[in-house]
Amino acid sequence: MLQCRIWGDGAPIFTGPAHGLVVPAESGKIGILPGHISLTGTVLPGVVHIFYEKKAVSIEIASGILLIEGDQVTLITSYASIREIVDECMADWLPIRS
Repeated sequence: MLQCRIWGDGAPIFTGPAHGLVVPAESGKIGILPGHISLTGTVLPGVVHIFYEKKAVSIEIASGILLIEGDQVTLITSYASIREIVDECMADWLPIRS
């Protein structure tokens, strides 16, 4: 399980566990699952999708910085707006790992 922290405008927008994330980056969308290699990079404006327990949360972001260390994922941006999506079909494509 991943532990995620997404910060927007100096405040936490999302903090909690996740089975996976999809993040917009310079090289395209990055899929992040538990066990991902350590990574520091730039994210582009777009939408981050966070998947957990058959639910998905979408967060609109401005550009920012992504840091992955072990199963800790931190994204810092100047703007983030969250909207929760309770849609089992959207979350079904991601295999749930315990």
